[in-house]
Amino acid sequence: MATIATLIEPREFDCAPLSPPAQPARSDPAIANRIVIKPRRTEPFMALLPGARERSIAHTSATPNLARAQMLCEQSCHFLSGGGKLGSRAAGSLQPRVAELHGWVSPWDDVLRCRAVMGMEKTRELEVFLAVAEELHFGRAAARLHLTTSRVSQSIRALERRIGAPLFERTSRTVQLTALGQTLFEEVRPASQQLEDAVRRAQRAAGREAQGSLQVLFANSLREEVVAALVRGWAEKHTHVTLVSYAYPSLHHREWCDQPRDDVFVSWFPAQPDALGLPRVQVGPVILREPRSVLVATEHALAGHNVVDIEELADHDLLYPPPVTRRFADAWTPPATPSGRPIHRVRRMTDGFLEEALTIVAHEKIAHITPTRVPAALLRSDIVLVPLTGLPPFWLAPMWSVFARNVWIWEFAELAVHTAARAGWRSSDHG
Repeated sequence: MATIATLIEPREFDCAPLSPPAQPARSDPAIANRIVIKPRRTEPFMALLPGARERSIAHTSATPNLARAQMLCEQSCHFLSGGGKLGSRAAGSLQPRVAELHGWVSPWDDVLRCRAVMGMEKTRELEVFLAVAEELHFGRAAARLHLTTSRVSQSIRALERRIGAPLFERTSRTVQLTALGQTLFEEVRPASQQLEDAVRRAQRAAGREAQGSLQVLFANSLREEVVAALVRGWAEKHTHVTLVSYAYPSLHHREWCDQPRDDVFVSWFPAQPDALGLPRVQVGPVILREPRSVLVATEHALAGHNVVDIEELADHDLLYPPPVTRRFADAWTPPATPSGRPIHRVRRMTDGFLEEALTIVAHEKIAHITPTRVPAALLRSDIVLVPLTGLPPFWLAPMWSVFARNVWIWEFAELAVHTAARAGWRSSDHG
């Protein structure tokens, strides 16, 4: 005799009660472990849901149609919240009486549990949406949330179905917000930030603010005022979390690719980080963009120029940086000009220290491409910086190992972006 499946009881709070692939196998353990349909006597429950009997799901097997079961659960939760003809107060008053009349324990708690899980799913979808909107990259958003990329994609699709329109424009190479997605992001992000700030204030008021430390290594070619502003911004917001900062060689990105480190490296990227082939690292949001210049000795033929175009560099030797990756080095010092003229690149650097590059430039009359603004302490009287046109700017961004577990890393990356916005660094390519 057929029974009626009335409720969905999730076994874990991070389950995704979405429609499974068409006609799943009845013995599929993945489905069995995610959602269980519990047959029950239904008379009392149906007494609370007018018309639900006609919408119920009759089944004679252990694997009913999960999508239809979810629909019933959603309808039930909608009714119990006052969305049906019988308001929540009236339904609550009838529930004990119906249970008494039928001599049966009502599944009311199960319904409320189902409703709570569905609410958590909506919260998770918005959390995933914010991460993808900020990263514009599904893989980075997944790493940030400690989820799989497929799970992130599922959450975005679920949110788009709930809203009824696409939130992102996806291609094989880029992810961009639609106009609707941008509007949603601008409305949801401040609310999310307010919630996070409220929790921190409550922790601080209760004397339970999280404590800890974070090591941040800044490229030694980064100007002092940028480092000072980032360190100061952190100290003002996180008085109980110590930020330990160091100066580090600008081209030592490879160490984070090859080692499971638990710190952050803030340095330059010659192009969008995703395009540079850096393995096993996570790159945070861009802090600022800096135009390029060419570093030459005072006796070099280009030293007297007000501006140098990339096409002119085909007539001179250029210093080839240490190959963090081949794509990284080629983006820093390209093998040819945009018109196709080959550039003679010279391998002289043995490490990523800017000081070594300065010495080579001064003594061997070799030009070197670098960010326009470098610390005054590194400049020498026998070299000059000449602005370079024809190449995109450098990107300054934090990076860290995908194996890092320090909970403050993402907080630093996001705070760095807010600090840059307040300082006006992101309003122009000149930082």
